[in-house]
Amino acid sequence: MSFSLLDSSLFEASRFAAKAPLNELLGKDDSFVYPLDVQKEEEMLDELERMGKVLSSIIRSPHLDNKDVEVIIRQEQSGSLGPDNIHESILDTSLWKKKRSSFSPEYVHSTSIEDNLDTYENRLVVDLCRKLYAESKALSLLSSPFDTSLKKEYEGSSLSYGSYGLFSLLRHEKKNKNSRGLPSIRGSALYHEQSQEIERFFFRICSSSFYRELENTTFKGPLIATNIFIHDKLYREAYLFYLRNYQEEDKEENISRCFQEYAIRRFFSFIKNNHHDGVTLVRKNGVLSFKAFSYDDGLFSLSFNPSDDGFFLKVSLLSDSSTSFTHHIIIKDEPDEASDKNAIYFTLSPLANDSLKVIHFSPFLKMEETFENLYSSWLFVIKAEKLDSCPLCGHDRLAYEGGIYICEQCQSEMKEFMDKTERSVWFRRIGG
Repeated sequence: MSFSLLDSSLFEASRFAAKAPLNELLGKDDSFVYPLDVQKEEEMLDELERMGKVLSSIIRSPHLDNKDVEVIIRQEQSGSLGPDNIHESILDTSLWKKKRSSFSPEYVHSTSIEDNLDTYENRLVVDLCRKLYAESKALSLLSSPFDTSLKKEYEGSSLSYGSYGLFSLLRHEKKNKNSRGLPSIRGSALYHEQSQEIERFFFRICSSSFYRELENTTFKGPLIATNIFIHDKLYREAYLFYLRNYQEEDKEENISRCFQEYAIRRFFSFIKNNHHDGVTLVRKNGVLSFKAFSYDDGLFSLSFNPSDDGFFLKVSLLSDSSTSFTHHIIIKDEPDEASDKNAIYFTLSPLANDSLKVIHFSPFLKMEETFENLYSSWLFVIKAEKLDSCPLCGHDRLAYEGGIYICEQCQSEMKEFMDKTERSVWFRRIGG
């Protein structure tokens, strides 16, 4: 579980949606608008800042594990030797050297005390540093504006589904009459500045020699209240924080399950409100899903089918069903590095918002507008007499396979067809 996501307004909305009767919220977009608690978000930053200072103090003066290590050193450097060292030195004849008519030890066995950072307590501290650095980056991203400038947006390598993205400007004329936003703290320069400063602070912590020495270690529970955690004030603060935010899990409010239910309800409420009324939610083995359904909009046929990790959407031209394309939408609160790069992810993680294939659920974004842009991208059509270059990226090398044009630069897939009397192009797949 994530500290920031646990306390976020969106997770509160997820829990609210998960507890509602099965089909009650469908078609009621305003039911998903959970008030953004600005004070709670600011308290979260204060708590991160406080824990950063605690961890910084621990790193400056950590507890060490002292252990005896046997070494062989020159006799004149040895100082006083214990009985065991003397006995071992006498038996080890390779250390002795003949001087004139007698033998004497040139080297002796000795015992040295070695300081070791790799302790149970310090592994917890490093794991907490790692987690809170990720949290600070997430909060910094959440507080930064997505729409700083049009120029910046279009100079990027990806296409955006946000307010100033490609599909906001080129989508169908139909507007989402129920689109509404949430209260935003993005306008607060002070909040964004504070979140960035905290992120930089945790970056310095994770650049320390203490962290680098232990960064490849792993910390595995369950948590044990050792003497250091009980008697050292700073370590106790770290232990209690870890216990509260990363160990105590409420099985009835598991964040992955709540988010899966929230995403299903919210997306298909958008579909019911704006595109097709015949949406019905069901439960299969305790997991929220929906009954498969299909409809057409006059030009395309759309078929939605549930999957174990989200759903599939098959889009086909009514005039040529052989050129259909199936999108895989995966609902996952935090995609990992092994995720399917060809799928579209509905996710809670703001750390993934640089990807074309990620739809980031955020209390700071107008989700209905984002859904409309995503939906429009599946049915994106332009008028074109001839395809001699990619209309999206401008690259002039297009492969032609089975009636489909494929851009060798951005990997978009295009199909030419006649829309009434006009030659048109359908982007059945946007980007690679």
